[in-house]
Amino acid sequence: MRLARFIVFLLVGSLPISLCSCLARLPVNNTWENVLLALLLSPQSYPTPKPGPLTALYPVNGANWNDYVKADGSSRLNASDTACAGTEKGGYNRCIHGGEMRVVTVHNYSSCSGLSASDSLGAFHWTCDSSNGQVRFVSGGLAEDKHLSDLIDFTSGSFKSNSVTIAVSNSAGVTVASAATTSALWWTNPVIKNPAPGILATSGTINILTTNPAGIFSFSADKIALVSQPGLLIEGSAAVDGHLIDCQNDKFMWLELELNQKDDTNAIRFSNTWFSVMRNVKIQQLGAGGGNAIVVNGGSYNNLIRDIHIGAEDTIRGLENGNLNRYNTFYRIRIAGANYGFYFGDAATADVDNNILIDYIINSNPSAGIICWDSDSNVMLNGGTLFSGAYGTAQVNGVLSQSNLIANQFALNHLQNGLALSQGVGKLGDLNTVGDLALLHHQGAKFALDTDQGSASLNNFFTGRLITGNNTTGDCESAAGSGIITGCTPDLASNFTYTAGQTAAGSFVGRILADDTANTADTNGSLGINPGDLIHFENSYRTTARDMGDVANAANVNRCGNGATACRIWDWRLKATDNVLRSTLALPSGNDVYYHLWDESNQSDCESIPGAVWQAQLCSRPGWVTSAACMGAGGTWSTGLCSSTFLRRAFERLNDGIGNENGLCESGEVCIYTPNIGPYQGHGNLISAGTFTDGILTGITLLKYSTNGI
Repeated sequence: MRLARFIVFLLVGSLPISLCSCLARLPVNNTWENVLLALLLSPQSYPTPKPGPLTALYPVNGANWNDYVKADGSSRLNASDTACAGTEKGGYNRCIHGGEMRVVTVHNYSSCSGLSASDSLGAFHWTCDSSNGQVRFVSGGLAEDKHLSDLIDFTSGSFKSNSVTIAVSNSAGVTVASAATTSALWWTNPVIKNPAPGILATSGTINILTTNPAGIFSFSADKIALVSQPGLLIEGSAAVDGHLIDCQNDKFMWLELELNQKDDTNAIRFSNTWFSVMRNVKIQQLGAGGGNAIVVNGGSYNNLIRDIHIGAEDTIRGLENGNLNRYNTFYRIRIAGANYGFYFGDAATADVDNNILIDYIINSNPSAGIICWDSDSNVMLNGGTLFSGAYGTAQVNGVLSQSNLIANQFALNHLQNGLALSQGVGKLGDLNTVGDLALLHHQGAKFALDTDQGSASLNNFFTGRLITGNNTTGDCESAAGSGIITGCTPDLASNFTYTAGQTAAGSFVGRILADDTANTADTNGSLGINPGDLIHFENSYRTTARDMGDVANAANVNRCGNGATACRIWDWRLKATDNVLRSTLALPSGNDVYYHLWDESNQSDCESIPGAVWQAQLCSRPGWVTSAACMGAGGTWSTGLCSSTFLRRAFERLNDGIGNENGLCESGEVCIYTPNIGPYQGHGNLISAGTFTDGILTGITLLKYSTNGI
């Protein structure tokens, strides 16, 4: 700043005396120095941007909401604008949601340096791109905590007008010039206000609810959105095993709803539904006898299910990703009180493979938090399970679930195992990768980690950190050949660092003792034995649980409410003073990677998965990294394998238009560093996490949250 002060001194010295005397009365600090520099330098050096009109990036087949085009370019920004058929394999991002992709060109700049963009609704994430010889800003997608409902005026029953402001900043980071596009409507979809319950049959419509329809909905056309006004809890009267919202044999649907799930009903079903979105869905179930909150089954592929909050007193399952489902992405999932929290597979022949679950909190389940049942090659990153009457995460019931990745998860205070890779009779749970795991305060007669319950789980790979403590029976029950040996000793290729004797008693913000301003029913955080609101909270890390003291208290196990046990709001963010789960994972380099095997048997299907490679130099048994070691351990090297390589301790920043948007951090992408074990990774603005060192992966930009801990 000394140089800046010297420049200001020289420039001010050449100004008229009257202006100098005014400037002299301003406070002398860095902010004013920057402002002075901006005033003095901007007229010559920073021309006002000249934005062109805002248009759809893909105007032929991607102009409207729920329009999708094939992701057939070298990036998401240069696809051919060919309509998706909706039968493509590989994941939600095999097609590009054209409705979220808007573009504006800046005509008088040749570089992105110093330029930024924002829209007047604050709804989109904007990325500057100059790869085609022009400077342009593209909306990669909706910003975090923004949804389709933020684009709608529920009073008038129409889209809101929006505009984009292009700003230019000087080298000191001060905005010195800006210009905006004309405020306009960006989509021409018909908006239908308060449609009658029944069958919605008009493709391309945005159906909005501002009053409780007291009925159920199904669909007979593709490209339909159904959105409830935020804060409006809607309900119907579905029959036993019926569905309040039923998407069956549909494509390109969009649901944003707050639902009151009555007894003996399922709230939402996707069956044989492809390339569809559930976003900002809240489901509350009070009383006894509820079915499943969300059921995804019947061969549903390539769906995006994110920002889900389920609060239940007696549902069978919170979220079932069931029979024959593949390539679905689940992001920011919160489930409290369901008998089973999250289900991968619903039968011994479920064949539920190649799904991705990122950022989850599943707690207070009478049975288990997460179940994998005939489910292979699924990825689970950055999550936590608590207070289950059985298992935190388990692979069960006499069928093979293999090649799953569980990374960066805590499992706390379950009545049985925190992680069971073998539960039941039969050959179970083989070839899994487990990284950065914390298992604490398990109260029952079973070990916190069990790979040998009923049958042995073989050839697993444990890596990163393994943190244990205060587990009543013990930490690890396992045998040679499983990847870990009783006593938590590495086996086979496993290379984890073991830390015992830890406690999470002081790790979390925990029980809330003041009013949650977003909850309609709490009194100083307490909801009593008959809670009225299980789904509205000040932040996404809050759920309900029993009101039984600290996280380590065994009495917290099982659901609350239903006229029996008092509920309280809990906050699962980490305290700034925590040193068990917080800031325990080092910044990764390009050589800190996971190799993940997908369940694909041919090159065509393999390469349909964004980022996947057919027959890379890789072992069929996780952890072995050379051909000789692999084959010496009984594995197959390279032949017939489909794999992805992605960074440990990070996930891809979503909706920025950069990378393949699958949530896994791969070369050339912008990613968020995860220093903590569990879902909470900090809060505030995203800032640089430091210089990334290239290795097996290259060209990654790592960000982190500016504040880590409360």
